[in-house]
Amino acid sequence: MFQDANESSLLRQVERRRIFDYLHARPGIHLRKMQRELGMALGTLEYHLYRLERAGMVAVRRLGRFKAYYPEGMVDLRDKDLLYFLRQEMPRRIAMATVERPGITFQELAAWVPISPSTLSFHLQKLTKAGILVAEKLGREKIYRCPDGDRVRRLIIEFRATFVDDLVDRFADAWASVDSGAAAEAAASAPPLPGPLPLPTAAP
Repeated sequence: MFQDANESSLLRQVERRRIFDYLHARPGIHLRKMQRELGMALGTLEYHLYRLERAGMVAVRRLGRFKAYYPEGMVDLRDKDLLYFLRQEMPRRIAMATVERPGITFQELAAWVPISPSTLSFHLQKLTKAGILVAEKLGREKIYRCPDGDRVRRLIIEFRATFVDDLVDRFADAWASVDSGAAAEAAASAPPLPGPLPLPTAAP
């Protein structure tokens, strides 16, 4: 009861309530993107996030110099890991491609994702190190799979409105009515991956 009263008191502050509601709609959002979208000074935003974290209302995930935030108790640990990467444009597009086409090769990804092969290699190494993707050797080639494909589908569909990405909309539409137990069968009959996408106007 004391905790509920403390939370209510914290959220009486207008900007803090705004941040908390924003995080509920966009779990896993990165600090800098949150700052841009809320139009708030970084120091002010970090202060309110610190107060919410101290109160046990918000969780933070740190990877290197990047921070991502989540409402406490809203998503489990694995969803936090996935959302951390799904909130980044290129890792998200790579993950979606591997869910659509399990066993996709590096060459197929390079022809589809609008980044250089060296940048693609960087992202693939990052995603495999985090356990988001699994890399396997097939002859002379490497193929990539997403072991948590069902989770990725669910998170993309659940939070599609917060990604602001045409590719997410196409992906979510294709999978929204697919039962997770039939995902492998659906992948075999899924439409071909779209052609190379235009280069993003801003860095992911």
